[in-house]
Amino acid sequence: MESFEALIESNRDRIHDLDAAVIEIVQNRIRMVAEEQRIRIAAGMCRTDTRWEMQVITQFSKALGTPGRDIALSLLRLSDANPHGLVTRPSGADGEPSPAGGSAGG
Repeated sequence: MESFEALIESNRDRIHDLDAAVIEIVQNRIRMVAEEQRIRIAAGMCRTDTRWEMQVITQFSKALGTPGRDIALSLLRLSDANPHGLVTRPSGADGEPSPAGGSAGG
């Protein structure tokens, strides 16, 4: 029989893997939104679509309640803060943010 500590560690490893997948998905979402914004601007449209953003907030709120709304707003803020799809990681040893995932279009 495994010890409780080993079970907890195993569970945390799986949670860490899920967190890494969520981060990758969010980074991909930021890049996709940036591409959509470039298309909208090229078409002479507004960079953002408030109606669509409200649908995103509603979707998350219905699925996850108030915390879901907060997640949706955070996702929208992340995309708005990165209009070129540039995703950065926390500062490295030199204190400068470093790009994550290579090129913006990739």
